[in-house]
Amino acid sequence: MNKKIVVSTLVLTLSMSLPLLAQQQTLEERINRLERITDNPVLIQLSRKLGQQQSEIQELQNKIDHLERKLSQLSTKEDKRYKESDDRLSRLESLSRSGSLIAKETLLNKPEIKAEKAKEIEVLPATETEKLAYQAAFSLIKEKDFKGALTSFKNFRKTYPSSSLASNASYWAGEASLSLGNSQQALKHFLDVVNSYPSSNKAADALLRAGDTYKRLEDKEQAKATFKKVIKSYPNSRAAKKSASRLKGMP
Repeated sequence: MNKKIVVSTLVLTLSMSLPLLAQQQTLEERINRLERITDNPVLIQLSRKLGQQQSEIQELQNKIDHLERKLSQLSTKEDKRYKESDDRLSRLESLSRSGSLIAKETLLNKPEIKAEKAKEIEVLPATETEKLAYQAAFSLIKEKDFKGALTSFKNFRKTYPSSSLASNASYWAGEASLSLGNSQQALKHFLDVVNSYPSSNKAADALLRAGDTYKRLEDKEQAKATFKKVIKSYPNSRAAKKSASRLKGMP
């Protein structure tokens, strides 16, 4: 009887241990298989390449973010310049109404926009010398030394007529002239940009300011014609939008 009990116990123990042993072996085989996979040099190389690509993507995203911030800053600066120019023109117009400046200037022969464009000057990229000279002149505008700025910009235009900065120099010579109360001279500089550098990035602004100057000289018809020319010649520019706004305010 006892012998039967012992045998039965052994059989029961073996029957319970075998599945556990099989399960343990299966687990070890799975672990070994995973280790072999992770040690695969192809997978390791792919993992490294993926990490490099993610780093490159992040670097490109950082560059894009930087460029977007820079563009936003440039746009803000341009808007500020437009506002400063409009404010300065408004102040000058207010001062001129109380004096005889306009009456005297309207007796003079006013330059007109030519029906036939002057020969456009072929420009070249600015040299370092030209950039330094231009920046020196522009710093005088920031310091509100309009007389010194006018002289510097006129000299720049005369010395470097083929520079890509020559049109900017003529434009700011016009702004400096307006600040000094010389509308005739300002008009001359603005029209120089339009006629000599019609493809420059300052042409639309210069034509707009020419219209403003005609208006200041109380030549309303010429002012209207100039604003319309801005809209026609540079339809997608901010100067065109400002010209349309000015036309709405004119009788």
